[in-house]
Amino acid sequence: MRILSRYFATRYLGIFAAVLIVSMLTIVVIEMLLNLDDMLSAGDGPGAPIQYLMLRIPSYYLRELIPIASFAAAFSTLGLSTHWYEVSAAKAGGISPDRLLAPILVAAVFVGLASFVLSETWVVSSTRDWNRLESGGSSPFSYRAGSFWYQRGRTIFSISEADASQRTLRGVRIFDLNSAGRLTRSVDAAQVDVLNDHRWRFTQATVRHYQPDDPEAIVRTEQLDTMTLDVADPRDMALVNTDFNSLTSRELIDHIETRRRAGESTSRVATVLYSRAVEPLVVVIFALLAAPFGLRAGIRRGFGIPALLGIATVSTFFALRSVGITFASEGVISPQIAMGALVGLFAISGAIHLRFIER
Repeated sequence: MRILSRYFATRYLGIFAAVLIVSMLTIVVIEMLLNLDDMLSAGDGPGAPIQYLMLRIPSYYLRELIPIASFAAAFSTLGLSTHWYEVSAAKAGGISPDRLLAPILVAAVFVGLASFVLSETWVVSSTRDWNRLESGGSSPFSYRAGSFWYQRGRTIFSISEADASQRTLRGVRIFDLNSAGRLTRSVDAAQVDVLNDHRWRFTQATVRHYQPDDPEAIVRTEQLDTMTLDVADPRDMALVNTDFNSLTSRELIDHIETRRRAGESTSRVATVLYSRAVEPLVVVIFALLAAPFGLRAGIRRGFGIPALLGIATVSTFFALRSVGITFASEGVISPQIAMGALVGLFAISGAIHLRFIER
């Protein structure tokens, strides 16, 4: 039985690695066709396109590719075993399909844990570097005190939250420094609307003017219902794209605590945290979901229909996850319930589907 377990686990891991590599190479080709100009302008030297791809692929695709590769690997492993009568031979020897699936699920657990480590290290680091690349390759974003921090010239920006779809920034603080690095002005606003002509419109802004050469001088404060700031460098628009995906889970937890103490909403950041927490489970659940389709992909049935049904199942998962993330981010439903219900629903459906497989 140890040989049989090792056989199925090794096949799953081998196919998983192959699918993941082929998927990433396919994305590389697509990126080269669609974004070649951006790749060439990403930096100086022949290594600029490679740097672009090494940052974009983990930032945008890796978190979705890993569970998809897990599904494809489990489906192919059991589908090929069914096609080659290995499953029939196992049944004849008194070994149930559940026993064949067990080493695959164990291997998927290790893949899920590895994906979480990658997500907390390479993916987070790549996302931060991608933000820096979008901001012109200098003054990278950093995170502390519950906010994203960014410096351009003599201006320092602090952003609590960005919504690229709405082109809004929340919890904005701006600090203007003089040539000696001393504070001359600060601007605080709960929300900023990023306009199309490189201007920011502040709502309920508090502006403080300082006299750096006179520490005893009274700070002049203005309360403005609205104010508009001209952003000289269009690369500062990259601040709109700052997101919580560039934070580790530890930093996300700190961010939640900071916002909670300030009485601010934690829905968006909590949604990112719980979405990331269930990523290892999704890898295992996708392997479980693939098992019934793979076992049904026999000689008479072929691979076509089970593969199409599997693709439909995966697509349904991602569609429901997108809906759940949207509702959870807006506070309609708690992130714990949204992510937990989604994972539980598909885990149960996969287990029920597996019960109907002929034993």
